[in-house]
Amino acid sequence: MKSYLATHVASAKGVYLGIPEGALDNDALFPMIVVQRVGGGQDPSEAEIDLALIQLMIVGKKRGSQSCWDCTAETRSVLAAIRGNTTLRSDVVAYGAEDNNVTYAPDVDGRARYAITTQVAAVAA
Repeated sequence: MKSYLATHVASAKGVYLGIPEGALDNDALFPMIVVQRVGGGQDPSEAEIDLALIQLMIVGKKRGSQSCWDCTAETRSVLAAIRGNTTLRSDVVAYGAEDNNVTYAPDVDGRARYAITTQVAAVAA
């Protein structure tokens, strides 16, 4: 999912597995997307489908939440387009992504943050 979002969400300055060290001191690196698998499991059918529960945290600049919201909206559009056989990586194919919810959770220093929880159905290619 990380590499897929990095190539499909043009408004993101980067897609990471965590906020890079020192990034909070450099507003030029924002908005960014932080990807974390927070749950999921195997589909109950005989097919070997992974139902990954993924949280995407879109983190904005210290001031000015509009670019963060724009990145969030673009990310949701990219997720909605994952249908059928969508290659996420050379070894992973997704069949759908469900945008479960979006939560606004600003950081204590005033930095805008939106959290998207999504479930992605995928198989090894």
